[in-house]
Parts: sequence; structure tokens; C-alpha cells
Amino acid sequence: MNFREFIWIFFILFVGFNRVSANEPEKKSILQSILGFIENILEIWQKWLNDKQIISNTTPLPIINSTTDPFAYNDFRLQDKTIPFNYNLTIRAYLSSNFKKEENYYTGHVVIKFDQESPSRMILFHIDPSLKILDQIFIASLSTGFTPKIIFSRLLNHQLYQIVFDQDIQKDKYLMEISFKGDYGSENNLVGFHKINFFENGQLKTMLATKFQPADARKAFPCFDEPAFKATFDITIEHPSDTIALGNWPQIINENFSENGMTRSRKRFATTYKMSTYLAAWFIGPLDYTSKTAISSKNITIKVWGTKTNIKNGYLDFALELAKKSLDFLEINYMNNSAPVPPKLELNQVLLKIGVLLI
Repeated sequence: MNFREFIWIFFILFVGFNRVSANEPEKKSILQSILGFIENILEIWQKWLNDKQIISNTTPLPIINSTTDPFAYNDFRLQDKTIPFNYNLTIRAYLSSNFKKEENYYTGHVVIKFDQESPSRMILFHIDPSLKILDQIFIASLSTGFTPKIIFSRLLNHQLYQIVFDQDIQKDKYLMEISFKGDYGSENNLVGFHKINFFENGQLKTMLATKFQPADARKAFPCFDEPAFKATFDITIEHPSDTIALGNWPQIINENFSENGMTRSRKRFATTYKMSTYLAAWFIGPLDYTSKTAISSKNITIKVWGTKTNIKNGYLDFALELAKKSLDFLEINYMNNSAPVPPKLELNQVLLKIGVLLI
């Protein structure tokens, strides 16, 4: 049954309800109950539609026909012609304790450096329709400064985004700049860059976390979101000054700045090793979030983050002990001195039974 059929049933029952005379209270009561039930169903349906509603920067596309569209692309995999090697990603997060989209959103800017392995008139990358591209995408050669002319760009199926040029771009190294905007999804969302409200000592608190496995990095920022497309990451997080921010690699910049009369914080993290997009991670949490620390056999810092209450009660001691023993075992038995071991390991208590691993 679709939405239109629901409306017709509602209308018929409404007419029938009004034709029941006042001396038929039993029938009137039954119809009243049915109408109330349908109204509840419609409210639930509307809430579901609102949760599913997306902000798209493209108009709906017709079915792409390869016989009439010279740039049709119906595969769900990326081409192997365009290989990213670095992401310089800035995330500017805004949040409140409610789930109003006008108060809970983020903007971002990513500069993706890539190798174009062979000439092509188009580039493909991933972006979820919930993200909105804010400005014209900019692409330029790193060696010559040449900027190819984009004749059109569009969102395809399978969360793919296509850029088409007026002529082939040649084999070279390029950069691509994209500004975008997104939100944290519905109250039940636990993938991509998402938001969690929780209570501590009767006080409502908020955290933002990422969960990109297996293919949800595209829900947070434009990227080449397949495991084989490994690249280094330079991540910067801008967030309210009454929160903390964590990232994959050691923090190298921590500064405050003013924005529209409000003090905000900026954290920049060191360049990561080459890794898949699903391993990128960051976290924003309450200022009183704290950690316990241990050192591995090869001098890797291990931290477990959590609420002050849970650390005080010893709930995170087991996680710290297990993480240290596991890393010691791997370092001694499987990792030699030249292995690219991350400079830190952080385990973050997002919920009591849900964790995010930052490596």
C-alpha cells in the first residue's frame, strides 16, 4: 500500500464518519478509533520520510542510456585511471544537544592530490547524496598549473560523482578542491560522521564520532572510497572551544580562533601513513572527556578515552590492558623495526558497548 492509497482510505473513512448519526455512538467510536490509528500511521510515515530526506546538489537524473549519453557510466566501481595519494581535509563542526539540522551540521574542504595514469575526459569519485557541494570544483595540474575546463558534473548511481571535461586531461599529477556541507543524520544514525547524545550524572552531553567501515567515508567527505585507493591524510578539525577533538595521528597544532564573535578551537594532525579511506577517523567530545595511558614494548603510546565517571569506576582498565597486551604481542612476533607502525593507538569509548578505534 502506498501513500496515495492511505490518503484515499483516510478520506473515505472521514466521509463515513461524518455520515454516522449522533444516535449511533458504537459505530462512531469504531470509526474514531480507525481514524486515530491511521493518523498515527501517517505521523510515523512522515517521520520516516523526514529521516530519509537528503540534501542533494543535483537534480534527479534520468536513466542513463549508453546509446544516447557518450559519458554514461553504469559500473559501481571506480576507474583505475585516477589514483589519489593525499587528502588535505578540513572539517568545521557545529553542534547542539538537539537534532535540529540548522544547529547540527558541518562544512568541509578537501584538497585531493591524485595521479592521472592515462588520458581521460572524466573523473569519478564517491560522495553520498546527503552531502552538498557548495562551490565549483577546482582541478589543476601540479606540474604546469593547467586547469581543465569542466563542461558538466553530476551525481550518478552507487554514490558516484562524475566530472566531465571539454577535452582529455593528460597523464600527470593533479589536485582537486571541493567545498561541501553535511549533517550528522537522524537520531538513530551510527555510520559516517554521526552524533550521539548521552547522560552523565543527570546531565545531557553530546559527542561526534566517525564510523567509516566498510564504505561510509563517502558519507562524511568526497573521496575515492575503495580500500585499494590508499593515500596519506592531513586532517584538521575545527570545533566548539568547550569540546575536545581527537584524530588518527599525533596532534601538531592546537589553537583558538574567533568566528562570528564565538571562540572556537582548531586541531591539526600530522600526516598519516598511506591508508584506505575507511581508516580515517576523528572524534569530538565533551571537554571533561579524559584518558588513561600505557606504553607498548616498542614505545607506542596507547590511550583509552572515556567519561570521567567510567574511568573513575575502572570500566576502561580492561580495554587498556587488553590493547597493550595485544600490541606487545604483535610488535614482538610480527612487526620488525622497519614496519610502518602508527605512532599512537587510541581507543575511544563512544558508548558503553560501542567503540571507535583511532590508529
